[in-house]
Amino acid sequence: VQNLPPDLVDAASGRPVRGVQVVGFYAGSTGQDAGLQRGDVLTSADGRPIVDTPTFLRDVAGRRPGTKLALEGLRPGRGEFTTTVAIVERPR
Repeated sequence: VQNLPPDLVDAASGRPVRGVQVVGFYAGSTGQDAGLQRGDVLTSADGRPIVDTPTFLRDVAGRRPGTKLALEGLRPGRGEFTTTVAIVERPR
Protein backbone atom coordinates (compact mmCIF):
# COMPACT_ATOMS: atom_id res chain seq x y z
CA VAL A 1 0.00 0.00 0.00
CA GLN A 2 1.00 3.62 -0.34
CA ASN A 3 -0.18 6.92 1.10
CA LEU A 4 -2.77 8.96 -0.75
CA PRO A 5 -2.14 12.56 -1.80
CA PRO A 6 -3.33 14.81 1.06
CA ASP A 7 -5.67 16.77 -1.23
CA LEU A 8 -7.46 13.77 -2.79
CA VAL A 9 -11.22 14.26 -3.15
CA ASP A 10 -13.86 11.63 -4.04
CA ALA A 11 -15.25 12.68 -7.43
CA ALA A 12 -18.73 11.33 -6.69
CA SER A 13 -19.24 12.95 -3.29
CA GLY A 14 -16.75 15.82 -3.31
CA ARG A 15 -15.52 14.69 0.12
CA PRO A 16 -11.83 14.37 1.05
CA VAL A 17 -10.54 10.80 0.96
CA ARG A 18 -8.21 9.47 3.67
CA GLY A 19 -6.56 6.06 3.70
CA VAL A 20 -4.05 4.04 1.71
CA GLN A 21 -4.04 2.74 -1.85
CA VAL A 22 -3.36 -0.88 -2.82
CA VAL A 23 -0.44 -0.97 -5.28
CA GLY A 24 0.26 -4.71 -5.37
CA PHE A 25 0.19 -8.05 -3.58
CA TYR A 26 2.81 -10.40 -2.13
CA ALA A 27 2.70 -13.96 -3.41
CA GLY A 28 0.62 -15.98 -0.96
CA SER A 29 -1.20 -12.97 0.48
CA THR A 30 -4.96 -13.16 0.98
CA GLY A 31 -5.87 -9.71 -0.32
CA GLN A 32 -6.77 -10.84 -3.81
CA ASP A 33 -8.73 -13.80 -2.41
CA ALA A 34 -10.79 -11.25 -0.46
CA GLY A 35 -11.53 -9.35 -3.66
CA LEU A 36 -9.05 -6.49 -3.28
CA GLN A 37 -7.66 -5.01 -6.49
CA ARG A 38 -4.77 -2.72 -7.38
CA GLY A 39 -5.98 0.85 -7.11
CA ASP A 40 -8.45 0.17 -4.28
CA VAL A 41 -8.38 2.79 -1.54
CA LEU A 42 -8.66 1.33 1.97
CA THR A 43 -10.34 3.81 4.32
CA SER A 44 -10.96 1.85 7.53
CA ALA A 45 -9.84 -1.33 9.28
CA ASP A 46 -12.15 -2.90 11.86
CA GLY A 47 -14.14 0.33 11.91
CA ARG A 48 -11.15 2.60 12.62
CA PRO A 49 -10.03 5.15 10.01
CA ILE A 50 -6.78 4.34 8.22
CA VAL A 51 -4.50 7.34 8.66
CA ASP A 52 -1.37 6.43 6.70
CA THR A 53 0.72 3.52 5.42
CA PRO A 54 3.06 3.05 8.41
CA THR A 55 0.19 3.06 10.91
CA PHE A 56 -1.87 0.64 8.81
CA LEU A 57 1.08 -1.76 8.33
CA ARG A 58 1.87 -1.72 12.07
CA ASP A 59 -1.77 -2.52 12.83
CA VAL A 60 -1.75 -5.46 10.41
CA ALA A 61 1.66 -6.70 11.62
CA GLY A 62 0.41 -6.69 15.22
CA ARG A 63 -2.32 -9.22 14.44
CA ARG A 64 -1.98 -12.97 14.75
CA PRO A 65 -1.99 -15.07 11.57
CA GLY A 66 -5.45 -16.54 11.03
CA THR A 67 -7.35 -13.58 12.47
CA LYS A 68 -9.72 -11.60 10.26
CA LEU A 69 -9.57 -7.91 9.41
CA ALA A 70 -12.70 -6.07 8.22
CA LEU A 71 -11.84 -3.46 5.61
CA GLU A 72 -13.87 -0.67 4.07
CA GLY A 73 -12.75 1.22 1.02
CA LEU A 74 -13.40 2.86 -2.31
CA ARG A 75 -12.85 1.31 -5.71
CA PRO A 76 -12.21 4.01 -8.32
CA GLY A 77 -15.12 4.20 -10.72
CA ARG A 78 -17.18 1.69 -8.72
CA GLY A 79 -17.80 3.20 -5.27
CA GLU A 80 -17.61 1.89 -1.73
CA PHE A 81 -16.93 -1.71 -0.75
CA THR A 82 -16.39 -3.86 2.33
CA THR A 83 -14.46 -7.10 2.65
CA THR A 84 -12.79 -9.29 5.24
CA VAL A 85 -9.17 -10.38 4.86
CA ALA A 86 -7.49 -13.24 6.68
CA ILE A 87 -4.15 -12.24 8.18
CA VAL A 88 -1.23 -14.43 7.10
CA GLU A 89 2.48 -14.26 7.84
CA ARG A 90 4.30 -12.06 5.36
CA PRO A 91 6.59 -14.04 3.05
CA ARG A 92 10.29 -13.51 3.69
